[in-house]
Amino acid sequence: MNKKYDWLKNRHRWLNNNPWMRSYLNAKKRCSRCGVYYKRINFRMNPNDFKFLWFRDKAYLMKKPSIDRVNPDNDYVRSNCRFIEQELNNRFKPVEQYSLSWKLLRRFKSVTEAQLSLGVKSSGCFAKAVKKG
Repeated sequence: MNKKYDWLKNRHRWLNNNPWMRSYLNAKKRCSRCGVYYKRINFRMNPNDFKFLWFRDKAYLMKKPSIDRVNPDNDYVRSNCRFIEQELNNRFKPVEQYSLSWKLLRRFKSVTEAQLSLGVKSSGCFAKAVKKG
């Protein structure tokens, strides 16, 4: 067997058994990779915090659970986070588009509106969608 295939298969199985870890890894990646684009939001949680929120908010019953910061200006901390449906999370989050010189170009009412307007498919880092100005 191919070692890479085995590793991917085991990782997939592990993520299925620990579904909160997918949200944990994605949130952590957003803060480390795109911290500037997210107003320098700090990530102050560990996997056990995500597991606690997963069961507290019954994310296992949701179609597509998504981690949400109750106050989007505050850091990722247990008291400021909750799991909600992805559709709700995208609907209500305002998004700002900046030039490379940090001049505000546009404000969008939601991630979905920004995606449609900019032609971006991912709701992750918007660095690729920033226009030179």
